[in-house]
Amino acid sequence: MGPFAGAENGGDFSMSCKVCEGWLRYDTVGRMKEDFTMRKSLIAMLGLAALGSASAGWATEGKSLAAAQGIPYPAVIAHRGASYDAPESTTPAYLLARDLGADYLELDLQRTRDGVLVVVHDDELSRTSDVAERFPERKLSPVSAFTLAELKTLDAGSWFNEAYPERARPSFSKLSILTLDEVIDIAEGNPERQPGLYIETKVPNQFPGIEKQLKQRLEARGWLSRPGRVVLQTFDRNSLALLHEAMPPGAEDSPAVGGNQGHRTRLWPGFR
Repeated sequence: MGPFAGAENGGDFSMSCKVCEGWLRYDTVGRMKEDFTMRKSLIAMLGLAALGSASAGWATEGKSLAAAQGIPYPAVIAHRGASYDAPESTTPAYLLARDLGADYLELDLQRTRDGVLVVVHDDELSRTSDVAERFPERKLSPVSAFTLAELKTLDAGSWFNEAYPERARPSFSKLSILTLDEVIDIAEGNPERQPGLYIETKVPNQFPGIEKQLKQRLEARGWLSRPGRVVLQTFDRNSLALLHEAMPPGAEDSPAVGGNQGHRTRLWPGFR
């Protein structure tokens, strides 16, 4: 069952997570902050006195669900890594998130044309790479239109330097798109800090069988024997059912699985 998911950070902070009364998050130097703006604004706009008690009820349920799954509560979830300070879903972003002490590295899973699981958020690559220069005829093509070798030729970091010059670093130039296995390597790379994985199947209708393939990779890397260390999420009803089928809830080696509200499992509003 899905205990909870984190909140969209909107590019404002490195990490965020759902907690009892507000959002816990790290700023650029790793200090923990509390922001009650969302909850208060909702109450003010909607004028619903019941919202406060409902929120408290959700938090109580979230805490019990997390405990049942062996998941930290509250949990700090690094959304595409430390994506305020480094290009999202790249090696520096995930290394920084890990070493700051994130409980989970959040990632969006897609698949290359030659069948390799890769970590990319958008349906296409134009926002966070130089695909328009490298492959102009395919600049708006989906991730599935490219082989891993083609994706590895893309610069997935320079866009960040251009968009955020105050946080730019020369080392961000020419960063590569990562595979699932490379993110797992990062998660395992520091014996003193070993975050879990918070994985979303992205546009899974484009990738038939990705749920079983994900299970195979997690199993091969020994991650399905780590209680509470893998949380799965999807906003696709069919993919949610297939994740449940591949890794049934309640099985000894099953990760926590969450979907969108109204689907088969209860969860908090999630990343996108």
